[in-house]
Amino acid sequence: MFALLTLAGSAVAQDAVDKMRSQYAAEGNPVDKAKILAKLGPREMTAVRSLFNSGDADKGLAALKQYRDEIRDTTQALVASGIDATRHPSGFKELQISLRGDLNRLDDLILSLHQDLRPDFRAVRADLEVTQNTLIDTLFPAPKSKRAKNAGER
Repeated sequence: MFALLTLAGSAVAQDAVDKMRSQYAAEGNPVDKAKILAKLGPREMTAVRSLFNSGDADKGLAALKQYRDEIRDTTQALVASGIDATRHPSGFKELQISLRGDLNRLDDLILSLHQDLRPDFRAVRADLEVTQNTLIDTLFPAPKSKRAKNAGER
């Protein structure tokens, strides 16, 4: 009985993930895409871990790379939108927070991998970290120095 409930629960969870992926693909607004992706992130990382645990590290890596590409593309679209993230952080903030958690989950996964598999997963992790840094820099840009202001006034 418990096995049937677990199986039914995982089927419902997979349906929710598929629905979110469809919403993400259909969405045109980068802010809304980012919000959907932020909710999808933990589920994607769970799917990657499940693939690895079932013995299919190649499919897990492929899923992780696809997720990385979606994160990168959405971040680029957010930055290109011209939205001032310091004044209107919606989408930027959710994606950055979700990505921070995903990086922690990925670190845990990498530690559980056989050493031969780690470099490929670390490479994807490095790409995700670069994207997270882009989001942080967009949300919290470096303050303009007084020198630069004074130089412009002369």
